[in-house]
Amino acid sequence: MDLSFCNEFDDINAINEEDEINYAQNASVEDNFLSSDDEFCSTDDDNTAFGKVDIMDDHNERDFKFLENIHQSIQVPDVTNIDQHLVIASKSYWIPYVPHDLKPIINHKYPSDDAVEDMYRRYACVAGFDVRKSTNKKKRGMVYMKYLLCNREGFPNTSPVDTLDPKTKKHNHPLIPRDYMLFSRHHRQLDDTQRSFILTMSTQNIGATIAHRLYRSILGGYSFVGGLIDDFRNYMRDLNCFIGGSDAQMLVDKLNNRKENVKNFSFEYRVENKQLNALFWADKKSKINYKEFGDVVSFDATFRTNRYYMVFVPFTGIDNHKRCVSFGAGLLSREDTDSYIWLLKSFLKAFGKQPLLVLSDQDPEMKKAIKTAFPQSIHRLCMWHITSKLPLKVFLNIVNNPEFRKKFNFLIWNSRLEVDDFEVGWKSLLNEYKLTDNKWLDHMHGLRHFWIPTFFKHVPLSGLMRTTSRSESENSTFHQNMHYGSTLVHIMISFEAAMEKQRFTQSSFDFKTNDKHPTLRTPFEIERNASMFYTLTVFRQVQNEIYLSMVSCTQISINTFDDVDECLVKEFIHYIPSNSNASQLDPEVENDDQWDIPIRESTYKVTHNKSAQTCTCPFMKFEQLGFLCRHIFTVMKTYNIKEIPSKYLLRCWQKDIIPTELLKKCFRYADSDENTQRVALNIFSTVDNCVSSFSNNHTKLKEYLDEIKQLEAKFLSNFTTHDKGNKNKEFEKTLGVTIPTSVDIHNLGEIRNKG
Repeated sequence: MDLSFCNEFDDINAINEEDEINYAQNASVEDNFLSSDDEFCSTDDDNTAFGKVDIMDDHNERDFKFLENIHQSIQVPDVTNIDQHLVIASKSYWIPYVPHDLKPIINHKYPSDDAVEDMYRRYACVAGFDVRKSTNKKKRGMVYMKYLLCNREGFPNTSPVDTLDPKTKKHNHPLIPRDYMLFSRHHRQLDDTQRSFILTMSTQNIGATIAHRLYRSILGGYSFVGGLIDDFRNYMRDLNCFIGGSDAQMLVDKLNNRKENVKNFSFEYRVENKQLNALFWADKKSKINYKEFGDVVSFDATFRTNRYYMVFVPFTGIDNHKRCVSFGAGLLSREDTDSYIWLLKSFLKAFGKQPLLVLSDQDPEMKKAIKTAFPQSIHRLCMWHITSKLPLKVFLNIVNNPEFRKKFNFLIWNSRLEVDDFEVGWKSLLNEYKLTDNKWLDHMHGLRHFWIPTFFKHVPLSGLMRTTSRSESENSTFHQNMHYGSTLVHIMISFEAAMEKQRFTQSSFDFKTNDKHPTLRTPFEIERNASMFYTLTVFRQVQNEIYLSMVSCTQISINTFDDVDECLVKEFIHYIPSNSNASQLDPEVENDDQWDIPIRESTYKVTHNKSAQTCTCPFMKFEQLGFLCRHIFTVMKTYNIKEIPSKYLLRCWQKDIIPTELLKKCFRYADSDENTQRVALNIFSTVDNCVSSFSNNHTKLKEYLDEIKQLEAKFLSNFTTHDKGNKNKEFEKTLGVTIPTSVDIHNLGEIRNKG
């Protein structure tokens, strides 16, 4: 096949269609179009750098580097020679200076037409002009000739003088100065690294303009970027246009493919009137998290995460570091009972069991759905959503009264109150401030079994979450990655980025727990035993209970009945010094019991069964938070118990409960793609390390560059990327989707929800 560099369409020599056509894969530069007299080309005979070579010759492989991305490889040499400007018969001509070894060589053979094109683009870059493709000639369905033109040749006209002289091969237009080649078309083509960078930045809610600024800062200058701000913007525009009307179908196909190829990945969706109505997904890691930490689940809808106004609904729990952990997520087109029932049943299908406690806001549709889909779960309303309405329902002069707020908060937040104490206190408060006729307060009192902590005292781990603040926190995190104009495909990529961050954080806390041994505050062996079991975050709270058992509690009497001892423990009001470890609790961990203080100096009856090795206390800290209280530790100190009984060591607070290798594992793609990604990252890291090591040694850097170029030529000389120049294939690779053969699931039109 001939690949020709012509000047004008009418300068193309006619080709006899009856001539024998060589169907071999080799491409060559024919002397029909290049003459050895031309200034811009050379022959094998007059080029001392090349001999008569075959395409497999080692010398050829060394001196010709067939690169996948030409704009990555183009490096304009630093030459002292300058281009020539001639005036002949009142016409101006420009002859580029090009090093001899970069000029096209007549009759030289290349392994493919792409290799010839790469060679000519390298030449054009140094010469100072852009290249565009022109006519292809075919015979029997096979391309046998291609034309590459100077960008100013023929049509479209981009200059008053836009052709090459057909005889002298000189350019009749000014050439691009080498300092301005960064504005040329081929230099502005974005490579895989740049496209990936733009997409990655978009998953962090960073637009194309700021992404270009960051990329320029990373590389150290505009000349190294390879694309202008407009190119970055246009890429995101083209990416969204590529998704277009196939958005819903692409996402469904992508997740169905993952469900088939990734073990233990769950995906459900629902279609109404040929439009995507709802979907839910959860991966293997989410299921393991739910198995260990799924006793208490909060879910809350958030808005403005996508262009279709679908409601994003993540399911959130608390891990062994008391951090938020996601169990999966869904997208709903409507906030009605039917949609929530479908979502919860999809959740149940994926995880196999109902949570003990479900926390939500006061949405009546959610309440009906939870009762239907999770009949065995206890539903709890968010206290924050209720208390935030107080200024709207009660006179401001009362709400702003510090004494009222103190009494009100003490009543509703203190889970140590007995039911009778709460009822008496509530009635007394309303009478004192003349609020007995307030309908909203009366309604909230009627719903007290759904939100007042006193009524959840006997529900295991009910003290972990009293509000949907965990869900609100997760929603805020997701909003950092998602944008109200995002497509569904982009939503999934952003969700995965948020999950990677969450799981990395979980790994970092695992490392801190194992790397640091906390300072002990008491001489009791039981404290050391606790430090070996609990994560660092939970241990600090347990440690505080052990410390308070020593400084604020004392056992005053004991009564024995058979094998059971009833111990009376008196707790004194104790103020913890500001410089104690208790004040150094992690501020990101919500204070679960900030209002759980005794009404007065109290006495607690702790029951200790010596044979069964059990302890119970009316303080009920273990039942609500999963670890023992100071009163039980006081009794254990009396009995010289050196280890916490195993029945009081809950697995959800244990160190290393999630295997480290599982936290690092990526579930976005199949294992083979993950391995490929890991190898690619290792290559980048290796090259970066070498460049950093030689940063102050020009000789070493040059030597390393030469070695890299030889490896580049070796691996790319026989490697052809069939998708090169195919934008759709590039977009598919970037987004991890495929163009659907048919669109059976359509995008939603504009919808409106409560948000």
